[in-house]
Amino acid sequence: MGDEEPRDFVQSVGRALRILEVVSAGPPLTVKAIARRSALNLSTTYHLVRTLAYKGYLTRLSDGTYVAGEAAANLAGPSR
Repeated sequence: MGDEEPRDFVQSVGRALRILEVVSAGPPLTVKAIARRSALNLSTTYHLVRTLAYKGYLTRLSDGTYVAGEAAANLAGPSR
């Protein structure tokens, strides 16, 4: 089954997950850096980042950069 997306693929969910992967993989990032690394439009990235931050999946630091939030860490389940 190749790399084709299924017909029922939800593009916004895929984009949000891509953002989570990018932010989780490195140092704190600005929205512009997240957009560049995710290969997404800046406006789209901004809205998705704000939503992910609102829901606790990203955390905005005082310098305006973002890191993975507590909700993202909880996706892996309880630590052992």
